[in-house]
Amino acid sequence: MYKVVSTLYIMLYLNITNAQHVYTYVERMPYATYNVDSFIAKNLLYPETAKKNGIEGRLSVRLTITETGSIDSAVVVGKRIGAGTEEEAIRIAKLMPSWQPAQVNGKPVRAYYVVPVVFRLDSIYGVTESR
Repeated sequence: MYKVVSTLYIMLYLNITNAQHVYTYVERMPYATYNVDSFIAKNLLYPETAKKNGIEGRLSVRLTITETGSIDSAVVVGKRIGAGTEEEAIRIAKLMPSWQPAQVNGKPVRAYYVVPVVFRLDSIYGVTESR
């Protein structure tokens, strides 16, 4: 009886986790049908605290792109620079329009994609707005 129950539990667990599995290695990576750098430059609002304190740097935002291409989640990974920059990077990521999803065996799948968000006070993009 114990063996049957534990086998059933493992099978159910695998089915649940496979439904939400996020691929890190895929045949075709997800991609945006628009210029991501331009989108970020156009929509970035430099946090006032970061601006006042001269905080600059690059954040890496890991997106979870769903099977339909929508952005399911955005998380800052790696080095952080603080002063509201992480929150702004996540806000920008959640504003992004849908992407083309990743593919495995010709089928769309959930996958991670890391996008850089650069905070530079003298940005070549002219991004100096504050909120």
